[in-house]
Amino acid sequence: MTKQTKEPQTLVEAILYYTNELRYVEFLAELKWKDTGGIRCCPRCGSTNIIGMRTRPTFLCKVKGCKKQFSIKVGTIMEKSPLPITKWVPAIWMIVNHKNGISSHELGRSIGVCQKTSWFMLHRIREAVSNGSLSKMTGTVEVDETGVGGLGKNMHKSRKEKFMKNRRITGHQTTVMGILERNGEVRAKVVSDREKDTLVPEIIKNVHPDAILGNY
Repeated sequence: MTKQTKEPQTLVEAILYYTNELRYVEFLAELKWKDTGGIRCCPRCGSTNIIGMRTRPTFLCKVKGCKKQFSIKVGTIMEKSPLPITKWVPAIWMIVNHKNGISSHELGRSIGVCQKTSWFMLHRIREAVSNGSLSKMTGTVEVDETGVGGLGKNMHKSRKEKFMKNRRITGHQTTVMGILERNGEVRAKVVSDREKDTLVPEIIKNVHPDAILGNY
């Protein structure tokens, strides 16, 4: 895979440039490992001794005992999806560039997939955009939740009623969940409560299965 020398500036240039999957892979690889200075890492063992496969758009870890082959989709919203990245990337471009939004029917017609598939893609992409990242957290990830805001017992009755009506509260406080990738990014989200059934789905959405999970 050769490194891209000039990024396309218009949609027409992008269509002409990204005519094969290898260029998509190289483009996404630059984004995926941007925080590591372009150093590519194996999602299983963390080794940087990996190479790009010549026969197909995947990577190979050369560490003895690992030898894992993985695609650029591992650890992202595209993981475990049978759709090629030549479908995913145009879908992401369309969604983030349509200021008024785009329907699953319109997206499906544009990239050549059925409405059920385009709805699935829309759901994943919008969730990633709301989190601020298309990638799941890896390595050592720490998770915790806390209550934010004043206590209801200290408020005037009229304010207390409004507070409890308009806010997601636990013990008269708003519950905020934080997920920290050690030496990486932090994601925070308001959740309805501190119950396992509420927190676990958020962890699954944001944390890669191979990550080491702990508490702050």
